[in-house]
Amino acid sequence: MRPDLEQPELRYKLSKGPFLQICERASEDPDEFFVLVIDEINRGDPARIFGELLYGLEYRGQSVGLSSGGELSVPPNLIVLGTMNSVDRSVALVDYALRRRFAFVRVEPDADVIRAVRGENPLGSVAAELLESFNSWIVGRLGREHVLGHSIFLNPAIALNDVASLETVWDLDVAPLLEEYFFGEPDALAEARGAWKSALDVAIAAAHEALDDDEDEFEAGKKG
Repeated sequence: MRPDLEQPELRYKLSKGPFLQICERASEDPDEFFVLVIDEINRGDPARIFGELLYGLEYRGQSVGLSSGGELSVPPNLIVLGTMNSVDRSVALVDYALRRRFAFVRVEPDADVIRAVRGENPLGSVAAELLESFNSWIVGRLGREHVLGHSIFLNPAIALNDVASLETVWDLDVAPLLEEYFFGEPDALAEARGAWKSALDVAIAAAHEALDDDEDEFEAGKKG
């Protein structure tokens, strides 16, 4: 149902939504793959939202009658990807009818992404080490469902030129998240703050050690 913008008064009309449109495009070009990405697929009630589509996803190529009229057929060359945040407890409550129609792949935080994207920044490698070290603490304290994602260090507005930039990441991204994790537990939040500082010290020390090793190799190369 979409507002009919051609009418002077508020009226609604049936229109083809993005899913129907991509199904039609995929049907017209069966030799190519089409991909539809649904971000945060579990934020609503997926089983109810999908409705007749649940049948269409399981029985590809077969027509499914729609409650609004018409029919839907999901072609086999259409791939549907849904993302979920693992810390959201509703992940565990995903309807089984929907769950068995999807394969589930866990995507872990990847510090190498930071090294690849922010490697040219002075503290890019430090940020990568910081993520790994601090996440080790989080796993021990809260479990792996609560680890930080690498995206918090990929914001181009934060240059990662100095330690202050990493403190900005803490202030804007990490601390607010941990305040939710440790709501009503100021001592636990203080513990997390200490763990972050310790992880940062470890990351900086590792970066200095790597730099010293590179300089030693350079000097050895000159002598050779």
